[in-house]
Amino acid sequence: MKQRLRQLFKKVIANLSYKVYKKHNLNVILITGWAGTSVVRELVYHLLKPSERVRRNTTEVWWDMSVPLSILGYVDKKRTLFQWFLLIIRASLSLMFKPRYQHTLIINLDSSIEDTAKFWSSAVIPSVVVALKERPESKVLSKLLTRDDIENSTFIYDPTEKHLVDLKLTNKFTYGLHDTDVIYQRKDSLFHIRYRSKSLSIEIPLRSKFIWEFVIPAFAVGIEQGIALKQLGDRLTSFDYHPNQVERAVSNLKKFVHEDE
Repeated sequence: MKQRLRQLFKKVIANLSYKVYKKHNLNVILITGWAGTSVVRELVYHLLKPSERVRRNTTEVWWDMSVPLSILGYVDKKRTLFQWFLLIIRASLSLMFKPRYQHTLIINLDSSIEDTAKFWSSAVIPSVVVALKERPESKVLSKLLTRDDIENSTFIYDPTEKHLVDLKLTNKFTYGLHDTDVIYQRKDSLFHIRYRSKSLSIEIPLRSKFIWEFVIPAFAVGIEQGIALKQLGDRLTSFDYHPNQVERAVSNLKKFVHEDE
């Protein structure tokens, strides 16, 4: 009985989150990949926050209901059946009575979570997909790419990386060392970025030496969202990164490179 109730609650909450997504016309930015998604999420949030209404998931996605809860605006934590019941009531009342609130939602997803991938592919179409380093077992990206309306999403990625992004997709925004929309070059602690006729040089402090791996995809999101390159550079200087997040991301990057050798 308890298991059936949990399954029922999951279906109801997933349905409510989809209705919230449609009602508020959420501008969803999905960050997926093998390493660095949480760092890029925090960077994107920091860069976009001064310009628009924006929120993001603050806990790791660990099961299929993490995404619906993020869309509904609730903390993802363990709850009793009674607490789930109260959440459904509150979410339903909010959906009925709260005015339309258009904003941006940033979510990073581990690309190997099957149930979460199913939810994304069936219910939510992100307006922007940031594809970081991907693995063949990537489920989120592969399922999204099977949708007929995925052409409406903009894919941000490095075309030299191994990933599943179809190069025939119409809306793509690339970054890399050359022949891409956003071009970057790094020399020691100095970071050069160019977009069209605009260029920017940023000095990355030595204590943040690994953060440059994640700056460019975050900048690409900001540019795609209409923020000037200089503004992005100014905002980056006040970014307070979390060392543990960066350390974990760099560890995954090293593992990624090692396994590909």
